[in-house]
Amino acid sequence: MSKYLIIVVLFFSTTFILFPQIKATNHSSTYNAFNYFYNKNLHFNNILLNRFINKSLLKKIATNSPKMDSILTFEIDGGRAKILFEYSDSIKLPDFIILSLQDGQWVNNLKTSSLYIDDKIKQISYYYWNGENWDIAYLDEFEYDSLGNEIIFTSSVWNESVWQYFIKVNSFYKYNGYLSYDITERWVNGIWVPDSKSIYNYNQDGTKGYTRLEYYENNNWYNHSILEFFYNREGTLDSTVRKMWQNDSWINYLKSIWSYEKSSKVIVNNIDIYKWDSEKWDIDSRFKYLYNNLGYLKYGTFDFFNNGNWIPENNGISVINPDGFEFHYITNQLYVYYNNEITSVENNNNNIKHYALSQNYPNPFNPFTTISYSVKEEGLVKIKVYDILGNEVAELVNEHKQPGFHVVDYNASNLSSGVYLYTIQVNSFFTSKKMLLLK
Repeated sequence: MSKYLIIVVLFFSTTFILFPQIKATNHSSTYNAFNYFYNKNLHFNNILLNRFINKSLLKKIATNSPKMDSILTFEIDGGRAKILFEYSDSIKLPDFIILSLQDGQWVNNLKTSSLYIDDKIKQISYYYWNGENWDIAYLDEFEYDSLGNEIIFTSSVWNESVWQYFIKVNSFYKYNGYLSYDITERWVNGIWVPDSKSIYNYNQDGTKGYTRLEYYENNNWYNHSILEFFYNREGTLDSTVRKMWQNDSWINYLKSIWSYEKSSKVIVNNIDIYKWDSEKWDIDSRFKYLYNNLGYLKYGTFDFFNNGNWIPENNGISVINPDGFEFHYITNQLYVYYNNEITSVENNNNNIKHYALSQNYPNPFNPFTTISYSVKEEGLVKIKVYDILGNEVAELVNEHKQPGFHVVDYNASNLSSGVYLYTIQVNSFFTSKKMLLLK
């Protein structure tokens, strides 16, 4: 991994993007949700990036909380991934398996295995699927002080039957337990070499004031960038501003503005991102999120603004739920599913006020696509696909559905390229949309 990539990964991990109240924490910066405002054009391998991000999955979740079952992701190039979660008996946050869709089949890709000692995560092992078996690939190890603060994180790579150090993060804390700064080192020619430093500043109420990133070069530390946090009168995060160090001064770079669900301080509907053009802030990109009635994420997406149009793009989408669950994935769209314990709760979602049929994604597609829809009241749902002449070519749904948000996958491998119409009928509601199959 290059020095630039390490800096970006650590910079991504400096703030909880979806926590409206950015409180001090005893986790190092590598545990925190990565910041999406660094550069929207950076596309990292999700498996590699999640090694640094997923370490936030350390604490227990509430025993009565909904359990994450799986996540389905859609990339702009048509790539799809499915993440399946497995919980331990002690209700610790789970290990996971990532599968990718290849030629219409879900294929193993990556899995994790965690070791806990005295209720603390000590190791996370990462395995790649070689087509027949799981091969060990990476190992993350953790050390703690007497207060339970993580003080050392070490990551190693399995290289020719030998573990080789890769990266290490040393965390240092204030007397009150707040994280003061951490230093990241790279393993080079048999020694640890300083790479970057994150420095944390807090307001009197414990919210973050700013996070400053420095890089190490020629035996000196130099400013790289700073992320400033701004709150409204209620103490809820209102915006952030990222500045870059250029010509001995801080220069505006990106600004983010949060909007929340009405009467809520914790459910983020949109995050609008603006870029500085030397004189003013211009709209650059946005995140959009949907939640169920318990405040648990069910959908997230990202777009950037180009020549007056919103264009789908891949970026880091966060799942951060009230029970402490966190997961982060670089994709364009992300759907979250929960286990049977909350199926009825989610389906009886009081937030669904109307029937709706969404545009299929991706569109155009070849040959797989996904259609999402909302049901206001329980009823028989029928979703059908027709060709341009009005001939029925597929029936995707024909069953009773509870109120809520639903998704159905469609495989059009038996059809030829062209425009098709898909319809939904439930109770007295009927509507249709067009989709384009390109082979």
